[in-house]
Amino acid sequence: MAGLTHQLSLKELCAVVICAWLLFRVFLVTKRVVLTPLRHVPGPWYAPWTNLWLKYQVMTGNRSQYIHSLHQAYGPFVRISPDEIAVADLPSIKHVYRVGSDFRKADWYQKFNESAHPGLFSMIDAKQHAARRRLFAQSFSNSSIVKFEAQIRQKVDTAISKIRRDASATHADGKGRADLLRWLTFMATDVIGELSFGTSFNMLEQEKKTPYIRDLETTMMIAGIRAELGFLGPLLRVAKHIPVGPVQNALTLNDRMDEYGLAAIENHKRHVMAASQSNDNGQMSPSNSNSNSSLFSKFLDPTRNQELSLPQISAEASNLIVAGSDTTAVSLTYLIWSVLRPRHRNVKQKLLAEIESLPIDASLAEISQLKYLQAVINESLRLYGAAPGSLPRVSPPGGAKLGGRYNIPEGTIVGAQAFTVHRDGAIFPDPDSFIPERWEQPTEAMKDAFFPFGLGSRVCLGIHLASNELLLGAFVFFKTCPTAVLAESTTDSSMEMENYFLIAPRAHRCEVTTKG
Repeated sequence: MAGLTHQLSLKELCAVVICAWLLFRVFLVTKRVVLTPLRHVPGPWYAPWTNLWLKYQVMTGNRSQYIHSLHQAYGPFVRISPDEIAVADLPSIKHVYRVGSDFRKADWYQKFNESAHPGLFSMIDAKQHAARRRLFAQSFSNSSIVKFEAQIRQKVDTAISKIRRDASATHADGKGRADLLRWLTFMATDVIGELSFGTSFNMLEQEKKTPYIRDLETTMMIAGIRAELGFLGPLLRVAKHIPVGPVQNALTLNDRMDEYGLAAIENHKRHVMAASQSNDNGQMSPSNSNSNSSLFSKFLDPTRNQELSLPQISAEASNLIVAGSDTTAVSLTYLIWSVLRPRHRNVKQKLLAEIESLPIDASLAEISQLKYLQAVINESLRLYGAAPGSLPRVSPPGGAKLGGRYNIPEGTIVGAQAFTVHRDGAIFPDPDSFIPERWEQPTEAMKDAFFPFGLGSRVCLGIHLASNELLLGAFVFFKTCPTAVLAESTTDSSMEMENYFLIAPRAHRCEVTTKG
């Protein structure tokens, strides 16, 4: 009898401990909801209590669209989770993202790119980032990028010629179809391979998706989900040991991307060595060899690189491969799609009339003077920039005041997304419409609110390369395919944006054909 009483006492004690723990957790959550200054930031009723609905939107590829809908409902400041707010107020955005800001990058970036050697994208420390960026600044300046015009042009010409071939070919239904996204992904991948490492990935020649391309297509989606669902990190590390093919394939993706970076570096070294031997034998002059001139040449030359180790170079290489391929391909796909939509017939006619003034072999310098083409590019990037999502920052020690009235406690995640700012009707009238003419005389507010490549000191390093690819790609396509139209398979629904950090058409294709 005494034993039973003792046993019941233990159960009761356990119950008391559990109840106390639950009450303590409820107290902490209630305190976070009731006492925090964030209680004054508007938002949906559930946001102060849980981030589960936000995470669901991430998993379904709708994060940017979801946050945009909250801004439309609640205004420029919205609480989207217990410890995160979204900001669409331009003065506050300029304060948070200005050069020298005390809002540091959030830990999200390190979760996004899990690597023992963080690169520019995932570096949190501002001083380390500034030092690393200075190392790359000269190689990625516009004056450096334009030296690669011939290589970029050759890849663009090849891609567009194959698009034209497929679009005019006769299929069983008597119509031709070319998948823009497929060919432009091959093109951008080959460009970044050749410019970065002196040798192309030869995707355009192979004309098929390789394991590398398939990895490339999923890496941003998996990285975005991993960054948002950080609490699953320990489980994912355990899951790596599960001997199931699909599981292993998904969870080792980051390792394979690192391997691609290493392979590219090794290829570059071999080409540099071959070029050096050719020069020694008098078979090739330095002016005729591109192998010794690439974006990474400086860092692979031990006499010029005293800062970066091979693993660090590999990490930057891997990041550049991803950032330099999907982004450009998606942006150019949406640009062409926008112009070819029947409702934008006047845009296409105006663009064709402008590019008629230049020959097909016009230089990049000449093409860059086409004002309407640049306006079309800007408008496409406004609505369909490849990375329109939040850029999370952390409020500094002591907190901050935003909007003149919201006290943001230290450690709060603050993020602004181009998706929403680019659709601000006060800055961009009729914001959901594709109107390139708005960029012919942009206002100062438009210029300040336009950030498809990021903001402040963290603006995309490859902005000049991407801009030049967009200029050349759009010019050559519309110059050589003036009769192109959208195929019946390409609809507004198929082109809806799927957003896992980078956007993509939900159909993962965009087909065109030729008329007449």
